Amino acid sequence: MKQRPIGKSISRIVAVQILYKLEFNPTLNVDEILEETALEIKEDKKEFAKEHKLEGYPDKNYMIKIVKGASSQKAELEEIIKPFLAENIEYEKLNHIIRFILMLATYELKELKTPFKVVINEYMGVSARFCNDNELGLVNGVLDAIANKIV
Repeated sequence: MKQRPIGKSISRIVAVQILYKLEFNPTLNVDEILEETALEIKEDKKEFAKEHKLEGYPDKNYMIKIVKGASSQKAELEEIIKPFLAENIEYEKLNHIIRFILMLATYELKELKTPFKVVINEYMGVSARFCNDNELGLVNGVLDAIANKIV
């Protein structure tokens, strides 16, 4: 039986994982890790999905687009996000995963013009994999505020 791709939803999850790897492995560059990930997917989609606890495999091209886009605009995206955090929350002290989720979502809203309802729904799904309830509320609130400003 052929495995059905889930595409963009899975790409967003894998994109967060790639940004995490890049953050903690400064000797890697974005092209190296994307090439490595794309090769893993190409060699065995089913094994890749199993290893990463996914119910499908990513749309490789979309994954590359959002990772490269968000990482190349990191500073600009962070400046868009920061004003939407509560006064008692410092961006630099946020959980890395939350920062990556917010960056990717903001990139999609700003550059790809992905509909805000899709972005919020998709990244809340991504957040549910990695975040606790308080963090989910933070992600939802910040994304909603950013979407209202950008859209």
